[in-house]
Amino acid sequence: MEDIVRKHNLSLDNTIKTKINNAKTALGNITVPFGEAIVSQPIQVQNAIDAINELKTVLETDLMDLVQLHVD
Repeated sequence: MEDIVRKHNLSLDNTIKTKINNAKTALGNITVPFGEAIVSQPIQVQNAIDAINELKTVLETDLMDLVQLHVD
């Protein structure tokens, strides 16, 4: 999939990679088990949720549009 995205839209490829890295970083900032983090690190948990939702939006909109245009 990465090859297709890179071939047709290098900017989108970079955006997806950035969103993935942002989500991984945000998840990495949660330093205790998730059930505990909900109470003790709510800001980090919310940041992770927000980063994952941003990735989800790009995948469901921009990536889906590209796939529909270029994949038979």
